Amino acid sequence: MNAVFPSLNQVQDKAVAKKLTNAIRTNLPDDIPNHVRDRFSAKSLRKGGTTTVSMVGGLSIFNVSLRTGHSTGTTVDNYIDPSNPVTSFPAANALHGVTTLTALPVLPEMNAVGRHNRPQWEALIDRVFAVNVPHFMPDGRHRVILEVCLASMIHHNESVLEKCGAQSPFVTKLTEAATEVRLRDDAHPGLAPPIVLLEWSKTIRSDFEMRSCLERIKAMDPDGTRDKTLMARWLVI
Repeated sequence: MNAVFPSLNQVQDKAVAKKLTNAIRTNLPDDIPNHVRDRFSAKSLRKGGTTTVSMVGGLSIFNVSLRTGHSTGTTVDNYIDPSNPVTSFPAANALHGVTTLTALPVLPEMNAVGRHNRPQWEALIDRVFAVNVPHFMPDGRHRVILEVCLASMIHHNESVLEKCGAQSPFVTKLTEAATEVRLRDDAHPGLAPPIVLLEWSKTIRSDFEMRSCLERIKAMDPDGTRDKTLMARWLVI
């Protein structure tokens, strides 16, 4: 995460909250009165999310509280496993604008760029992440976590480049790593490593969106009785 937020490395929580508060207030419209501006703080990010999910029908207080990290104020809190994310999935969908609340989330996958490219992305993992824990090393049982993290970073690379520019620490870290390992893909011969990275970003995003679409279809038709082709067309549109 230091590559994503290098300015927050070794900074105390209170200092981070102050930075967030200043960033929010600084970016508010100039004509907002000071007494209104002062209402905004680092907590506004959580307030916004909580307010959003509270306005969505079909969500229980358990869905909302397990997503936001708040207590329900009842003894039920003592008997719900807070480490189980499943109950919070509907609220997560609501925050992402997914109206099919019961759809299961999907994760970006490196396999989207082809398993023949595994040596390439394994080299990229070792260059992007500084890891010496055995379970996260190649063939380790938790190695897949790093694969998902890398896939997520590449998935967002193109949009971050577009919105934040090539000087973004996020983009810079990935681009430098791709260049150092001489990233290549036989499906895109002759392209420079940063361009291969952008092609992978498009491929991973496309695969992610299609699998997300299929999960929403499953949630809409759990019994498999509807016309999935028509539903898929509707979701894509």
